[in-house]
Amino acid sequence: MTNRKLPASHHFFNISHLLTLVSLLALFNCNNKSRQEEISDPATAEITGRNVRKVLTAYGEQNPENMVIISTPFGDMKAQLYEQTPLHRANFIRLTRAGFFDSASFHRIVKDFMVQAGYADKRKLKLDNYLVPYEVDPMLYHKKGALGMAHHDGAKGSSPFDFYIVHGTVLTKDSLRNFSSATGKILFPEHIDTYTTLGGAPHLDSTYTVFGEVIEGLHIIDSIAGVPADLKAEKPLSRIPVTVKIANQ
Repeated sequence: MTNRKLPASHHFFNISHLLTLVSLLALFNCNNKSRQEEISDPATAEITGRNVRKVLTAYGEQNPENMVIISTPFGDMKAQLYEQTPLHRANFIRLTRAGFFDSASFHRIVKDFMVQAGYADKRKLKLDNYLVPYEVDPMLYHKKGALGMAHHDGAKGSSPFDFYIVHGTVLTKDSLRNFSSATGKILFPEHIDTYTTLGGAPHLDSTYTVFGEVIEGLHIIDSIAGVPADLKAEKPLSRIPVTVKIANQ
């Protein structure tokens, strides 16, 4: 039998079909992967760096609560969470509903600066897998009673499980002018009025996400900040438990 070469068009036909098959397989894998990443229940979904925005956005839409009660041995504080920071609000409400803060404590105390709480059982929600994307807003500033989320050096987002409340100190207008000149940070009139009367920690502005503020029980922060502490380690000498619950609005 004489060997005959296939015509060029036949070669093209086979290659074309092969490319089509590869494309269909890629599309199938993509759709399958997309289905796997669909969020069936944002309250229980495992959050990762890839889906953090999607999960927290979905959870926030389903859970609009923005008031919490922070209970301490010195009394309760009522805090309002900001709508301008929807991912941080959703993350905090999600952890609160999951009971994550039921065994938390104030583990860092720096008088005239802030008190920091968290470090509950991180294994419950595998929180090492994600960071909350920054939602820094220049109009949300570090006045006394402001709630912010901590982050570690080099981190690309906020810690999901470690929050702080500003204790701060009252500043003078001259010191604020010098601070603004040295850092280039803009202080709005409202900020200046607050920092010179109520007090705060303006050096944190535009660096950490402020996602709420204490609206009742502001004096409780003074009591927490005043406990005996290891000044070098910035740790209280005895455990200060804290729990967070959704407020009945």
